[in-house]
Amino acid sequence: FEELRKEGYLWNVGGRFSNINYESDFFRCIAENVQYSPVRVPMISLLDANSMRGDIILDPAVRRQSEIATDEYLKTYVALELYYSRFYDLDITAVDQDKKD
Repeated sequence: FEELRKEGYLWNVGGRFSNINYESDFFRCIAENVQYSPVRVPMISLLDANSMRGDIILDPAVRRQSEIATDEYLKTYVALELYYSRFYDLDITAVDQDKKD
């Protein structure tokens, strides 16, 4: 994750929460190469309208786990949106490693 965090073009930082920079060329490349059209078509339309929102795209994406497993671009998007973006604002130095549950 630290390597992804260094890539400034991937993230929008500074609001309430950090998230994926949907305006980046990197994200446009992901969107245009998603194979599963029920995700690709609305994703590109939302990008063109400057209205991209993860919650709109994730619903049809996660309903088809098999598509995620076989589509590298869709897999990358889901990982960035649901996994890595959640870590961006997490301060791991605040975690007490000695604490036992």
